[in-house]
This record gives sequence, structure tokens and C-alpha cells, in this order.
Amino acid sequence: MVSFLLPIFVSDLKTTIKIYTIMKLNAPEKCEVIVITIDKYQHPIAWKNRIESLINSGMTIQEANSEMIQRPTIEMELHYDVNCGAFLVESAAIESTEIYNPYTGSQLQIEGEEEISESEDDEDHIVLGDGMFDGSRAQFANCFFSNATNFQIAFFCRTEGVSLEINGKQIKIK
Repeated sequence: MVSFLLPIFVSDLKTTIKIYTIMKLNAPEKCEVIVITIDKYQHPIAWKNRIESLINSGMTIQEANSEMIQRPTIEMELHYDVNCGAFLVESAAIESTEIYNPYTGSQLQIEGEEEISESEDDEDHIVLGDGMFDGSRAQFANCFFSNATNFQIAFFCRTEGVSLEINGKQIKIK
């Protein structure tokens, strides 16, 4: 975790110094998982929304209700911002989307992300692991997932334990 100071804001002769923290995603082998159980009566809003989510993913109402009764738990990863507090993120979301700190609105980063270019071009040359993939970003999108950012590709590689190279530059994934 890296902390830095932003400029001092002056208002009404009072000086406020805001300290922000760049948070890092927990490495898969170090993630802290909390399993929560959604109870139909204690958590009626979450229960209803989870049922709706299952239906939106292709289940019938009966299948969604049955799934919730059989598996009412959700794995959550615990994160802690030293300046603001704790928050949970559904584990399934970690691999498929960008995660943001709810207190600061800043995106959580992975170690080594500083070296990942933000420019993304369909012609970028991407190489994954030992022959897992070697081709353009457009081809990568067809093989794995479309509209993948460099961050998402790096996170995928870190999760899968494979090396990543973009345009001939080895991306360090710790």
C-alpha cells in the first residue's frame, strides 16, 4: 500500500490535509475470504436481488429459488483502507471487473501495475505464458474476453500464474 499527500486545500482560514492511499488487490494466495449467508427473512432485499440476478443469468424462478435455498452463501474478499475502514467485494467479481475503493472512488491496483501501459490498441501484441496465447489484442478479445483492459489482462495472468508480455515488454506480476 502506498500513501501520498494531495495538495493542501484552504477554506475559511482552515487548512485541511487529505491523505489518500493507493490500495492494492490482495494476491490470490493472500486473499482474506469471509463467507456470508443470505437469509430470506433477515436480508430480504439481498435475497430478492440475488434471485433476480440468478434469473437474469438464465435460471427460471424455481431454479433460482432452489439455488438460493441450497447455496445461500457468497464468498467475499475483505479489504481494508487504513484511512477509511473495511469493505467487502464479492470474490467472483474480482477476476472479471475493475474494483474501486468505496470510500475514495479510486481503483484498486495490483502490484506491478505501475508498469502496465494504459494505452490499449487492437494491434498491441500480447503473449501469455508458455504458448498459452501469442497474438494481437483483437485476437485476445476473441479468444478470452472482449474489451479487456491491460489491468484486467494482467490480473487474469496473475490469477492463472502465467507470464505476460505486451508489445515486447515483460509485465511483472507479483
